[in-house]
Amino acid sequence: MKKLFGIFLAILVFVVSGNINALEKKGEVYQFVFSSSNPPMAPIVKAALRWFEVLKSETNGRVDFKIITGGGLLKEEEVFRGIQSGVADIATYILDERNGFVLNGVIMLPFIPWPSREMANEIYEKLLQQFPEMEREWQGVKHFSFSMMPPNHIHMRKNL
Repeated sequence: MKKLFGIFLAILVFVVSGNINALEKKGEVYQFVFSSSNPPMAPIVKAALRWFEVLKSETNGRVDFKIITGGGLLKEEEVFRGIQSGVADIATYILDERNGFVLNGVIMLPFIPWPSREMANEIYEKLLQQFPEMEREWQGVKHFSFSMMPPNHIHMRKNL
């Protein structure tokens, strides 16, 4: 077989543990552990850090975050199970069939003519509402933000 190019549309998801016991309570301060396999300078991590600062400010410091990036706590393939088991409370996650996302994988099929990133997010959320089987694949975590990503990676055996 000649060179195969896979262009995939992925979903980047912040996931949160459904287990309230994973919270670390320090008096009146709740500390959440955030894990990302991305480095600290990655745009998704920078966006998360900004969101955490706003949340900390809006709660007058009652909510705080322990931030571990670069795969220091959970590697990319460990994120979903790590959230389910309480290793981290919040993480960035890309859908992976190895974690049981068979039905949700439909949104990653190549060459789907999504009208825009924003519309793709809305379509995906409607699919989750319409098909409970898809929502059940998220068992053990709570998702609260989706961001479709364009197919911007082409992997090759030889340099261009």
